[in-house]
Amino acid sequence: METLKKVRKIFDAVVLTAIVIYFLLMFGFTNGNVITRYLLNRPIVISNEIARYAYVDIIFLGAIYTMRGDGHLSLDFFTKRMPGKMGQIISIGGRILTEVFLVIMTVFSYKMVMANLNNPSTAMQIPMAIPYAPMVVGGIGMFVEELIWIVIKIKELKNPAGEEVSSCK
Repeated sequence: METLKKVRKIFDAVVLTAIVIYFLLMFGFTNGNVITRYLLNRPIVISNEIARYAYVDIIFLGAIYTMRGDGHLSLDFFTKRMPGKMGQIISIGGRILTEVFLVIMTVFSYKMVMANLNNPSTAMQIPMAIPYAPMVVGGIGMFVEELIWIVIKIKELKNPAGEEVSSCK
């Protein structure tokens, strides 16, 4: 478990650093475009695309990080009120369904990336596969985080002594 904790700590640092970098790109190009458009009458042509693509990157990286902290919206009103381990079992079942969705989303996102390898963006003329790639990365990252959550919860269910199972945070 110690190795997993170290890997997750490094992974968290990489994800958060990437989010900050993309935010700074988005913020910098958006503000730079406002300044150059109104003061110099020369807009930065690629700024809208860069800001849009950075925003998408932030969304999918943030989704991974939020999945890691179990921070996504969930309806646990009924599962918390169920007797014994029934609520935990139903919660795990819901997470397994989430995993199925993430696999489907990732597969179709990958197909979209591959279909757009030769389709250039409007302003920057980069392959549209690049802006679509964060969907694949986000899907894989969320899948892994959800899988780790499921494994931890199953271990907690199987733990007969009632000892705390490490959540790897």
